[in-house]
Amino acid sequence: MLVDLSSHLVGPAPDAPLLPEWFAADGVGMVLTGDDSLARETYLSLSSSGVRAATNLPELAGVLEALGELSESPEGVSHVLGTGFTPLPATIYDGVFRIGAGDRARVEAGAGAPRVSFDCDYPWLLENSRQDESFDTRRLLDLITASVERHLDACGRTGLLMLSSGKDSMSCLLY
Repeated sequence: MLVDLSSHLVGPAPDAPLLPEWFAADGVGMVLTGDDSLARETYLSLSSSGVRAATNLPELAGVLEALGELSESPEGVSHVLGTGFTPLPATIYDGVFRIGAGDRARVEAGAGAPRVSFDCDYPWLLENSRQDESFDTRRLLDLITASVERHLDACGRTGLLMLSSGKDSMSCLLY
């Protein structure tokens, strides 16, 4: 799903398409919310031709490339080459951001280009920190459970979620 948000930043236009439930427009700007269960990827692009959000990075990159507005981020590429990933909200593209679990991106229209700010509420104990090695286990279990429930509901099945407390263990979904 790809949505052009430019017209929604200054207030909903009568002919503007309806926004998915993970957007909230307020006339000053809008807030995009990441999916806590990680069932949906969310990407945000700020470019000279507008503001777009997508649930598919290749689709968003294709639109930006067709407009001549896709360029690699040297910092993002450096992260991928050095560690194998880019830290949120960065991606390997300039002006393209990933909104992860617990993240909110606030986009505001102003004089000139739109501005974006990020707020993170991932379940780590140190407020707004992904650097803390001590996480909120109850919140993480709630997120895993919500993700499994969403998957099973979509399949029309029931299942069992098994968790191990081993350091190198992973969750296992049986259905």
